[in-house]
Amino acid sequence: MPSTFSDEISRIKDAERLADEKIERAKRDAERIIKDADNKAEIERQKVMNNIYKEINEKRAIAKKEIEKEKKRLKEEGEKKILEIEKKTKPLIEGAIELIINKINGKK
Repeated sequence: MPSTFSDEISRIKDAERLADEKIERAKRDAERIIKDADNKAEIERQKVMNNIYKEINEKRAIAKKEIEKEKKRLKEEGEKKILEIEKKTKPLIEGAIELIINKINGKK
């Protein structure tokens, strides 16, 4: 049976409807893919930020230990210098005290 103009129009409308449905389905799929990619990118960004934060804290802890070691070294060095100064000045102070006592007692 030959198709009529009306049949042809009906088939065209069905094809248009089917094309519209496929376009909508493709649009939804694309939106879902984009949303999934955004979510994965956000998760990856969080991982990177967490790794950076962890690395910063590790380096901060190392720096803190180094600072404490340097403070201890400087303190020990300072104490050693103080002892050296005390050792050098002790005879001078004792001599000055003896001189003062002698002057008070009238000795030369």
